[in-house]
Amino acid sequence: ILTVSGGSFLSNVAPYGGAVENMGSALLENVVFSGNFASSGGAVCNYGGSVYDEATSSTTYIGGTTTVAGGTFSANSATTGGAAANGWGLLNVSNAVFSANSATGGGAVANADSLSIAGGTFSGNSATSGGAILNSQWASATLLSGVFAENAATSQGGAVWNGGALEISGATFSLNETSRGGAACNAASGTLTVSGAAFYGNSASYWGGAVYNEGTATIEGGTFSTNVASYRGGAIYNGGTATIVGGAQFSQNVANASGGALCNASGASATVTGGAFTENSATYQGGAICNEGELQIFDATFEGNSAGYAGGAIYNMNSAAISGAVFSGNSATYGGGAVVNYGAATITDADFVGNRTTSQGGAILNSSGDLTVVGGTYSMNSAGSGGAIFNNGTASIAGGTFSGNSASRGNGGAIFNS
Repeated sequence: ILTVSGGSFLSNVAPYGGAVENMGSALLENVVFSGNFASSGGAVCNYGGSVYDEATSSTTYIGGTTTVAGGTFSANSATTGGAAANGWGLLNVSNAVFSANSATGGGAVANADSLSIAGGTFSGNSATSGGAILNSQWASATLLSGVFAENAATSQGGAVWNGGALEISGATFSLNETSRGGAACNAASGTLTVSGAAFYGNSASYWGGAVYNEGTATIEGGTFSTNVASYRGGAIYNGGTATIVGGAQFSQNVANASGGALCNASGASATVTGGAFTENSATYQGGAICNEGELQIFDATFEGNSAGYAGGAIYNMNSAAISGAVFSGNSATYGGGAVVNYGAATITDADFVGNRTTSQGGAILNSSGDLTVVGGTYSMNSAGSGGAIFNNGTASIAGGTFSGNSASRGNGGAIFNS
């Protein structure tokens, strides 16, 4: 049993745990670690060992337990886990500060077993994958609150990369950056649950300004604002299975191609229940959402989203079911002020108010798709043709109320069928 309170560990070097390697039980309280180097765990490495019982001819394998309470980790470096690596056992970290640490995997912390982080600050850490945290396949990690700011990865997961099971609750991610998943990347093997977290100003040079998902991801509430993807998915890029519930808020996220807030890729599945998409934008298509996979939306609000080309709120190329949603004040330059459908879309009991385009379909443009509309209200939408709906495919409309819609070219104030 080891207890270290206070003190400093500076510029130490070892293969494992540049400053401290633990294979038993260790408490590190308010310790300063700076400039240490190792292959695994630049400052601290938690591992385990084995005990052989001659009487039973059996071996018991025991992982180490390291608890870090407070303290600072700065400018430490390693191949894996720039500041700390948990290879086998349990690593508990609370209210510590990690800054400017670096590694190939996990700029601040790399976990291969069980990790718990509560509070603290992770800033300016860097890695190839997981600028601050890397959670390996088969590993489990919990991040409770804490601040992740200005971390960077050259490949994926500006702040966090997950290949195992990761739960994030109440944390704040801001100004983190990489190519895929500006704040977090969830690999195909990963299960990611995020509840009540805030994502601000994160960026990706390709996909997923805040989150890139290829595995299974659940987003419960939280805020996604001013995140940017140079290509697709200003806030979230989903290539796996994504469930977004609990009133998540998406505002002013930007994609320089498609899906200002969410891009749901071909073969992927996304379900959105509740929440609001406000003032998100895409240079090309899907100001809020671009869908190439399977998309379901229940009771969400889309307001003031915009697309430079088409689908001010939603651009659907595969299968979409929308129920009870509200679309207001969305806009697109060349068609579908709120929704463009190129696939199969069913829209039930939705309200479209004040959506607009100078081209076709102020609320909805059905372009060579299969569209079913049941109920809902369409009011004050405007377009060049088809003030509310422009149909150039197969459309079935049952019920609904159309009022005050307009077409500037005189082609179908409410509906134009081409």
